[in-house]
Amino acid sequence: MPLFLLLAAACGTTTPKTVESAPPDTQPAATDSAPPEDTTPPEDTTPPEDTTPPEDTSPPEDTSPPEDTAEPETTHPTIPPDWPEYSEGLCPTLVGSNVSDLALNEGFLSSGNERAFRLMVPSHYDGSHPLPLVIGWHWMNASSSSFVRDGELERAVEEMDFIAVFPDDIEDAYFFNWPFVETWGVEQELLFFNDMLACITSQYNIDPYQVHGVGVSAGALWLTYIANTEEVAPFASVMSLSGGLGEVLGVWEMEYAPQERKYPALVLNGGPLDWLAVDFHAASERFVDELRADDHFVVACEHDQGHAVPPFEPPEGETLFYGMWSFMFDHPYDLDVGQSPYLSDGALPSYLPEWCWIAP
Repeated sequence: MPLFLLLAAACGTTTPKTVESAPPDTQPAATDSAPPEDTTPPEDTTPPEDTTPPEDTSPPEDTSPPEDTAEPETTHPTIPPDWPEYSEGLCPTLVGSNVSDLALNEGFLSSGNERAFRLMVPSHYDGSHPLPLVIGWHWMNASSSSFVRDGELERAVEEMDFIAVFPDDIEDAYFFNWPFVETWGVEQELLFFNDMLACITSQYNIDPYQVHGVGVSAGALWLTYIANTEEVAPFASVMSLSGGLGEVLGVWEMEYAPQERKYPALVLNGGPLDWLAVDFHAASERFVDELRADDHFVVACEHDQGHAVPPFEPPEGETLFYGMWSFMFDHPYDLDVGQSPYLSDGALPSYLPEWCWIAP
């Protein structure tokens, strides 16, 4: 009998009993030879859990600053561009004179067309110093001769010491003489402008800081068109006389396009009666508004003569449009954006008419 059962039996009775004595059991108590039960938990052979964080295979976060997709601000140039090159190769020898009939150049090749222009040069020109250059586009059904005559250019170039060129249109090519409506002709007309500039500057000493554009009526509409393209780059200043951003009954409308060159401008109209197929009064006002919003310095002028010759009253002894030419030469190419010598005085010089003002 197992030992622990004997102990349990002995402990279970407390009353003595008379019993027959038995011979003592001298045999050793039987012992349980089975090995004791192993209560050690079985070895865990499961591979240990990998607690290493998983590798991040996603692309790394881009911490670089976001790309700036805004259009860069334009930079107003104060150094004139290089002169263009003549598209036909070698320039023909040009004739220049202070006499209109002697200043006519004909057969000038550009875009395969034979073109004409008048090149007005003062009689005392000797090439020893650079002179300003004015480029002027005539009005509808007129010519370079008309501009020279009505603008008193024979006298003006002589007295004010500048060179001027007045292109003629291609006869019957465009309804308004210049291709601001029939834009299929723009490319060849702009090339003609650059070809003239190339050949004049290769044969005459021109001041690159004093190249100016002026147009009258249809010629002013064409100059406004040029002023809204990169071809305006050579101009120190622009002058529109009864031109502007034209519009006809919603069928045709000129749009303003900002350019790097923030040229100073004089924009003139003849008041509410300045109308001839185009409302030049409204077109001029719209041009002034767009120029000012685009940081150009602008002199606005409005007379009361309608679509007619502006009633300039020059200083005594000066040519009729002395104030116009003076505005140009007062504004060289190297002026900063929106600047003018007139701003320091806060008023226009006396040689400009009282119906002109600095546009706010």
